[in-house]
Amino acid sequence: MKSNVIIVKCKVPSEAYQILSKLRKKPGKKDFKISYAALVKKDNGKLSLEDGFSAEAATEGRGWKGGLIGGLVGLLAGPVGALAGGAAGALIGNSLDAKEKRYQSALAGRFSHYLDDGETALFLLAEEKDKAALEEKLKDYQVAVTRVAAKEFAAEVEKALKKSWKSAAGTKAAETLIFGNIITMDEKKPFAKAALVRGGVFAFIGGAEEAKALAGADAQVLDYGENYIYPGFLEAHSHGYLAGDRAIGQANLSKVLGTDYAKYREIIKEFIEKNPQREFYMAAGWAENDEKVTKAYLDEICPDKPLIMNTGGGHSMLLNTKALEWAGIDREYAEKHGPAEVHVDENGEPDGYVCEGPVFEIMPRIPKTMEDAKNFLLAWQDIAFKTGYTAVGDAGVELVSPMATQAYYELEQEGKLKLRTYAYLRVAENAEDPKAEIARATADRAKYSNEYFHVVGVKTFLDGVIEAHTGWQLADYLDQPGYHGLERFNDHDKMVELITAANAEGLSVHVHSIGNGATSFMLGCIEDAEKITGNLDQRNVLAHLQYVADEDIRRMAETGSIPAVPPLWTPNVPGGYDMEVAYVGKELADQAYPIKSFYDAGANVVFHSDYPVSPMMDIKLSVYTAEKRAYPEALISGASPRNVKEAITREQSLRAMTINVARQWRQEDRMGSIEFGKLANMTVFDCDFLHDDIEKVAQANIVATIVDGEEVYKA
Repeated sequence: MKSNVIIVKCKVPSEAYQILSKLRKKPGKKDFKISYAALVKKDNGKLSLEDGFSAEAATEGRGWKGGLIGGLVGLLAGPVGALAGGAAGALIGNSLDAKEKRYQSALAGRFSHYLDDGETALFLLAEEKDKAALEEKLKDYQVAVTRVAAKEFAAEVEKALKKSWKSAAGTKAAETLIFGNIITMDEKKPFAKAALVRGGVFAFIGGAEEAKALAGADAQVLDYGENYIYPGFLEAHSHGYLAGDRAIGQANLSKVLGTDYAKYREIIKEFIEKNPQREFYMAAGWAENDEKVTKAYLDEICPDKPLIMNTGGGHSMLLNTKALEWAGIDREYAEKHGPAEVHVDENGEPDGYVCEGPVFEIMPRIPKTMEDAKNFLLAWQDIAFKTGYTAVGDAGVELVSPMATQAYYELEQEGKLKLRTYAYLRVAENAEDPKAEIARATADRAKYSNEYFHVVGVKTFLDGVIEAHTGWQLADYLDQPGYHGLERFNDHDKMVELITAANAEGLSVHVHSIGNGATSFMLGCIEDAEKITGNLDQRNVLAHLQYVADEDIRRMAETGSIPAVPPLWTPNVPGGYDMEVAYVGKELADQAYPIKSFYDAGANVVFHSDYPVSPMMDIKLSVYTAEKRAYPEALISGASPRNVKEAITREQSLRAMTINVARQWRQEDRMGSIEFGKLANMTVFDCDFLHDDIEKVAQANIVATIVDGEEVYKA
């Protein structure tokens, strides 16, 4: 078998993802074997890594193979080149000395000639007996294939590395030494005292003296003393545009604990007085309860301009008369949607309250500019970094604004986006043509994806929320016999088609699933899609999971589906818990939010906050509530533990906010743990989450957030 580097240039960018997906499933047979693959795009002279894999066979290599993969990592430049992670990283460590590793990124220019601007290609390291075997796999695609003998390639790598030594030596802050109590989340080396960062990736993790010996004299030093350093925390499901909008573009009602319409009035009026130039007003964070309010409440506050008050969960809203007129919500609209979604008065006229479908029709129409959109995303980035997150999942990027995807893209092009965002693009419920929806998402991935904004799937809604009687239950609501909730996406065949089409493009499907009926439906669809595709590693995500049938916990693990669970929602909160009991019964309410059961079944559990739909996004409190199933008394008085048998360990909580989320995004070789070759993303706290008393954990303070080896937030 001959060892080659194979460059597969794709005329149609989306086909590169299809080919990669096909090769990932079957990286080899008797005539050829692929040990490493990287999907690369070139834009404005800059190379960026989109996806890839390192097969098991690669970990057995030595010598020139290590140099070759080191060259590929260098080709992709700096932090981007860490895709290879553990497998390829080990090879680099075996084949290159410390000085050579320091300058992997210098290879970028040497190999950039393989691609022209705007081109997408696969770089493969393969053993080939007959090149026709690979050509057969590529026959249905528009590609141009170039082969370079691996030994020749390796010689070029070695030459480039030696040449780079003089030119790169002395570069300011090329290295960073980091000291502290490091909790790596790497099972092979769980603790360390120092890390050395080169080119934005980890070059060494271990003892302080060893790190100092490897570093150059001009290395930057970040010494965190006795504080604790963790892998950069990862948020599995949030809403970036909405978070920024609520932070700087709307009246914030979430600072009111519980429901208080008098205080809401004060907050909204103050916001209007401070922003008289606006033609449209929004308030968010309304805690909905059984107290009935109508458009008259908002008309008294603002009679002459549209005003909308949105619930914290974002599934219900109240509109004043001007906003109803603006949105076109009249008697005919109400009759079309029905009383479950548009409430009416005794005369059949809309009373101002709408939920679910109409809400998600209205939100993208609210007038905003591209400048607004960018400012919202930058405000969100600041919030995430200040909280300790270094990467986030954006679940339904265009959910609130159709400009959001373009805004992310432009911010990255301007060098302002540093919060890595793994995006799920919005798909309408029961979409008429699921394949067309995936084709659109694939085209947007090719157009917008880069290093800091990357499309990994699509997002849709199966149901609503329990408090609005729109969560899809297996049984009827106790207070509404004959009604079991709103089935937002309930076409089995269309969901199977959506999952199957997404799988063909290397995308996953991410769904909002609150009720046990919704979850049962989705898992049935995933099972049927897996029979069609044969792929048991699609990493489809079911988020929220308030109530889940026991058999569906098992099915979640068996299908390789990912449960995204909210530990911060688990305690009994006065008022909210009582409402659940009245709607679904005490037995089901007491079984809410199973987390340990998912772990016990073998599922890849991830934590999410759903921020800002839920007002709390807090790492330390996530650890606390996952263990205690309650809030600290000082935070919310009167809240009590719920379903304590579902409490999990501290280590499980940390995994659910680090390496498990990385796996959700297929980024486990790049982030989620502090290991050689991975992105140097870290979060520093003044607390040992694994061993300190749990009450001390609740009081922990963030010290710093680090992205690509640089502090992006310092307390």
